[in-house]
Amino acid sequence: MLVAANLTVLLALTPTWLNLVHSKDHANISPLQEAVSYEERSFDLKPIYLDKNTPNPDKINELNGPPRKELESAWGTLMQYQNIRLTKKELGQFRNDDSIVELADGTGYWSTVSVFHGLHCVERLHHILYSETYYPNLSANDTFTLKRHTEHCLDWLRHYIQCNVDTTLIPIHWEADSPGPVATDAGKHKCVAWDPVYEWMARHSFNPSQPGLLIHPLFGDSYHNGSQGHGHSLGITPLGKGGVLLHGSSGKRQ
Repeated sequence: MLVAANLTVLLALTPTWLNLVHSKDHANISPLQEAVSYEERSFDLKPIYLDKNTPNPDKINELNGPPRKELESAWGTLMQYQNIRLTKKELGQFRNDDSIVELADGTGYWSTVSVFHGLHCVERLHHILYSETYYPNLSANDTFTLKRHTEHCLDWLRHYIQCNVDTTLIPIHWEADSPGPVATDAGKHKCVAWDPVYEWMARHSFNPSQPGLLIHPLFGDSYHNGSQGHGHSLGITPLGKGGVLLHGSSGKRQ
């Protein structure tokens, strides 16, 4: 009887223990995990455009639709805290990586998080839809560079979606005015509450363009004083051929 009782208690506590282990693992990956909570949320999937290329007045369109000041402002607000400053300990699985950019003022290391890279890729794809505005008169080399970056975003988003499997059902329906079945995503998704994440990012954010903050071991100030070989095209895919530069060496690469 005692063994059976102990087994019952163990089975009851196992899910809690697994959750604690899982949370600990995630905390090791990212300190942002402390801001994560969950909620049920339905997506606003009303069409962005009506017939004849007319924007839908009933759709909340700040982050999509044609290029305009409202859209640029909304994306600027959404992405303004994407660059964060972390301590060595907060780097988690990367704490022993000697190639991570250390800020010149000694306040920490530069990082972003995957969700903001995903948003960057979505913004990139939106720009491609309106390439006549965002990418006019590109040279052949610029066109290839844009293609390479866009293909990277598509590849990364595919991995990201498959990694974060959303199991919400999307039932297939019959419609009264069409013979074909349609899929309607009207379900409630289990989502991470956005506001606490955004607030956490705001508390840890910094401006990487601040003069004197990013000092490359070979090229000096990354965004000032005429440094060459640098720009604002931050991404996951390396653009150069020099490899990863380690701290404490003027020429050691991986």
